Amino acid sequence: MARSAKDVTDLYPEESRFFIARSIALCWLKQIEGLSATNLNALKEEMHDKTFVGEFVGKKELVNFVKYSKEAIIFHAVVQNKRIASISQHNAYCLENGTQILKSFQLDVAPTQTYGPFSSYDEVCDSLLSIYQEVSSSTIASSEEGSVLYFVQKAEDKTHPESVISIAKLKSVQYLSLRLIH
Repeated sequence: MARSAKDVTDLYPEESRFFIARSIALCWLKQIEGLSATNLNALKEEMHDKTFVGEFVGKKELVNFVKYSKEAIIFHAVVQNKRIASISQHNAYCLENGTQILKSFQLDVAPTQTYGPFSSYDEVCDSLLSIYQEVSSSTIASSEEGSVLYFVQKAEDKTHPESVISIAKLKSVQYLSLRLIH
């Protein structure tokens, strides 16, 4: 826990075993430093019962095949920490409005694209093949490392949340090749 960048740098020297955690903490503090007191309190309230899922990128000392213009945490999702007892059979993983929550605080958000809904298994398979072909043939420059797919079961009514039933990562062939030779 730290209240300021000074707390982080005083407690964890750059050469410590906490190098990556230190870098992420400093990056996070830099990302939120421009928020007004009102927005910072709103962010704290929003994060109270949720986890913001993101990826730390742009640190020169770490291996990144993608050349990022700055150190940043690029967020992918917002996860509810607790499931509601009455609907605990559902895997309420990602909040449907997670991207809007992240953007409302001017946080860096990974681009998203929605496919579906699908009414048949064949439609799902056709769409997955198309997505796979697009990602595998893309370059690191155009699509970075690849894509994360969230398979979401839509709620039949508003009393149940959408539920993420699976998550998969597709990598570009160029990225996979570079990882093999690195």
